[in-house]
Amino acid sequence: MTFTIRPFAYTEADYEGIAAVELAIFPDNPDLVADFKHHDETRNPDYFYRRVVVEQGGEIVAYANYGQMHWAAEAAAYSMGIYVHPAAEGNGVGTAVYAHILAELRGCDPPPARLYTFTREDKPRAMRFLQERGFEIGMRWIASTLDVARFDAAAYAPLAARLAAAGVDIVPLPALRAQDPDWAHKLYELDWACTQDEPQPTPPKKLPFADYERQFLNNPSLTDWLVAVVNDEYVGMTQLYKGTDDAMRRTGFTGVVRGWRRRGLATLLKVRAIAAAQQQGVALIRTGNEAHNPMLALNRQLGFEDVVVQVSMQKEMGTEGATAS
Repeated sequence: MTFTIRPFAYTEADYEGIAAVELAIFPDNPDLVADFKHHDETRNPDYFYRRVVVEQGGEIVAYANYGQMHWAAEAAAYSMGIYVHPAAEGNGVGTAVYAHILAELRGCDPPPARLYTFTREDKPRAMRFLQERGFEIGMRWIASTLDVARFDAAAYAPLAARLAAAGVDIVPLPALRAQDPDWAHKLYELDWACTQDEPQPTPPKKLPFADYERQFLNNPSLTDWLVAVVNDEYVGMTQLYKGTDDAMRRTGFTGVVRGWRRRGLATLLKVRAIAAAQQQGVALIRTGNEAHNPMLALNRQLGFEDVVVQVSMQKEMGTEGATAS
């Protein structure tokens, strides 16, 4: 059966179509319609970005995102993601979409020097597809989940007491908003201080505050944001976001400034977030950590169990990324 590649139409039907593809590929952790809409409503239009869908027999069977990595320090760093419904695999859809992406990227300014993507080790067809096209494995992230009902927050009472004696207060975001008129900019600076030490495929750059505010501070999927405060200074944070249903949460970013690391603060932040999830009736929390990040060991100590490995892959574009003459 033939298929057609067309631009994403930003209609409810298209959003539901790509969300259905996500669910078929990643039933354990799909992006939802709300996730796609938030991304589209808050992304910076100054950076090149496209989404296309593939239709076959009147149904969306695949989609792809590609564009400049607006968070990367290197302007010529681009990313892509190609997502094909399992029932449509093996029919040349991915090959055609990849060719479509390369053709459009050749006209970008600046032309791509490197093209990044992600996949999972439990998707061998995707791994093989990328490796056959010159992509190499970069970093590995371990996804893990926690059975929230089995977690005993009371076991961490001594740690909480020790950090409280050192002046640490763990404050939820609504309370921060009420008590600190500069909360937004202080969170922005805290996040950036921690982000610079986070393992990433390519060095990051600081987002403009307006972008950060739209994309993170006003994210409708956010359920909990806890901040460690010492004498009005923000020294650590962790986040939880909605999952596929009310019984699931996804961990966002957890970070602690350098001067407060190795003191149990990240552990306490995670404990408080898990306790909040317990009170909300959450059954499962999902997180992910780069394979060499100390946070992986911390999460395992808390009871998170490894479920799948995600890998970043990159390709040096060379003449493939150059503008055709």
